[in-house]
Amino acid sequence: MAAIARRVGYDDPAYFSRLFARRVGTAPVRFREQQCRSVPGGFTNRVPDPARPPTIPPCAPADDARLGGG
Repeated sequence: MAAIARRVGYDDPAYFSRLFARRVGTAPVRFREQQCRSVPGGFTNRVPDPARPPTIPPCAPADDARLGGG
């Protein structure tokens, strides 16, 4: 989690986690668990072969108001 927090510009992983939970409605760890169940094969750090890109089924549209967008 700390690496993700730093990657998106937060030095404090606990602050990032609290902010993420408030904005998204679930803790980052739970969010990732949910995403792993919804993406065939789950998450991986492996870079896909550009000649054979992965196929991912479309997701439901995000609720922009909940995420602070508009």
